[in-house]
Amino acid sequence: MSLSHHSDPTPDVLLVQRLFVQEISSLRGMLWALVPDPYRLDDIVQETFLTVTRKAADFEEGTNFRAWLFAIARYKVLHSLRQGALEQALAPEVIEMLLADAPETEDFDERLLHLRDCVQKLPPQARNMLRLRYENALSIADVADRLGRQVNSIKVMLSRVRSTLRKCVEYAQLHPAPKP
Repeated sequence: MSLSHHSDPTPDVLLVQRLFVQEISSLRGMLWALVPDPYRLDDIVQETFLTVTRKAADFEEGTNFRAWLFAIARYKVLHSLRQGALEQALAPEVIEMLLADAPETEDFDERLLHLRDCVQKLPPQARNMLRLRYENALSIADVADRLGRQVNSIKVMLSRVRSTLRKCVEYAQLHPAPKP
């Protein structure tokens, strides 16, 4: 009985795998904004890697690899949401805002930076609530329990915080700070 023989990777596969490794930090940053569960985030990164490898012949050298990679990852996130494999911790409008057109452009990195800056401007209690809800992936009921508040109160506060963050990111994009 012989073991199956695996052929050596093609030049296309080697190229996309090398480019993937160069972009993995950006990919994880993009996904971090959408996938609060670190284990599911790792799964999506791995699924994206496997798809990129499988579709290596479809990538044209010299074109925008990041845009291609992010588009594949975006479909993986959407597929996970549709299959119920990913808890939708972010509000649908936030996911739509982040997925709309940003992952295919350099603009997405800028939006993530603005989002992080905007989160830092929030009062400590709002940041703590966001951390519990999105970083720790707690349910709204668990966040309410931890903070000693009513579930409806947390829902309203999260809605207001998301609205504040959305407006802050939009403002930061329209009024960029001068570069030093």
